[in-house]
Amino acid sequence: MDARPIIEIRDLRKDFSGVHVLKGIDMSFDRGEIHGLLGENGAGKSTLIKILTCVYTASSGEIRIEGAPFHGHSPKAANDAGVGAVYQDAELAWNMTVAENLLLGSERRWIDRRAMEREARDILSRIGLDIDPAARAGALTAAQMQMLTLATLFHRKFKVIILDEPTARLSGRESELLFALIRRFKAEGLTIVYISHRLNEVKLLCDRATILRDGRVVATLARGEIDEAAVTRLMVNRSASDLEITNPGFARPEVALEVKALGTAKLSPTSFRVHRGEILGITGPIGGGMEQIEKALSGLIAYHGEIFAEGRPVRIDSPSDALDIGVALIPEDRRKQALFPNLTMAENVSLPILDRLSRFGMVSTADIMASGRRVIERLQVYPAAPGTKMRYFSGGNQQKAVIGKWLSRDQKIYIFSEPTSGVDVGAIRQIYEIMLEMARDGAAIILMSTSFNELLSLSERIMVVHSGRVAVERPRAGFDRDSLLAATLASEVA
Repeated sequence: MDARPIIEIRDLRKDFSGVHVLKGIDMSFDRGEIHGLLGENGAGKSTLIKILTCVYTASSGEIRIEGAPFHGHSPKAANDAGVGAVYQDAELAWNMTVAENLLLGSERRWIDRRAMEREARDILSRIGLDIDPAARAGALTAAQMQMLTLATLFHRKFKVIILDEPTARLSGRESELLFALIRRFKAEGLTIVYISHRLNEVKLLCDRATILRDGRVVATLARGEIDEAAVTRLMVNRSASDLEITNPGFARPEVALEVKALGTAKLSPTSFRVHRGEILGITGPIGGGMEQIEKALSGLIAYHGEIFAEGRPVRIDSPSDALDIGVALIPEDRRKQALFPNLTMAENVSLPILDRLSRFGMVSTADIMASGRRVIERLQVYPAAPGTKMRYFSGGNQQKAVIGKWLSRDQKIYIFSEPTSGVDVGAIRQIYEIMLEMARDGAAIILMSTSFNELLSLSERIMVVHSGRVAVERPRAGFDRDSLLAATLASEVA
């Protein structure tokens, strides 16, 4: 086997509008290895990957693939060189079948659907995937979509496959299936670049891991050196204990939101209260019903029952109704549901308050930029560049911007759905501090999360929703990790 690295990166640099994002990256990926890429949000991981896949062009530096200089200027050039990426949202043609997606681009003079399905079945069987070739891609689970995308790159003989937070939306069982496929591809000689904030996965899978901080490589560790405490310190220059946080309790007597017998087609009548200054944690298995509460309170689905905001009865039949009564949703999928990536950071955070910034029907650029700077200063958004497009910000800083736009509107009730999904350990601490500051100022917060650490750190009360009903509700002190897990997995109401 060729002993040369399959990819070498030398003094790679990237600037955006004068902001230095990559500051001289030197690293390599070996043939047939699983290589972890770690770092805080904003450390430069996404920018590096987008340069490797030719979404961005480097400002300076050199990339060599199999020893030869690489100067690609389009994603097709990266694909032709054998470099591809699989993102959290698998890029498939949803209206086409599994077979059509897998064999898309193959040269054929005519389409023989049965022959395509036979060929696809053979390919899937060889790599151990049990997916119906005739199924529509849009009907697959998130795990199946990711594995089909992986299989497509494998079939097209890609040499390097980049996985960006691949297990973010997968169950434990689905993750195990994905890990088995990754190991199979490694055995075939492929190089896997594995980006994840889940250090246990990196330790389990990766032969080496490179840590970025502030646009630079700070270390490359062998498998035996990948230790949570060491990696955390390298990523954020602080110990893990410095990142721990606990809600001291800010709940006030006043009830900010009360629901009585709230029900949907998938949720049995549910009643609860959230006080001003309180963080109410809601958890449960995916699809168990907690997302129904989120959607009903944010005006996304129909419901029956009663809702009271600060003691007065209200109806929430649309997202605008929710905003009018003071409810703001910070959704899990911030990129699709909460941001306009091609607008600037200042434009994004100003959208909810355009009526306040408007004078005679006109909004000045200066006022929009000032709004962006206020959010940057209050929430420590990086880079401190309100005129930069939102897509150039890291996940953690995008999340701060989503929070900031609703703080500008001064909403009273906030629903956070998986607020630290895809966010690194350092940014997690910052987001927790923002949430606690909001609670201290009197905001009522509903925290929808499947992270037990998150729930036990932030919540004053925790409610477990299972099989479309509330299984148990207790003060935080009544739970530890084991009892919370047991309540989440219980098949009967406690």
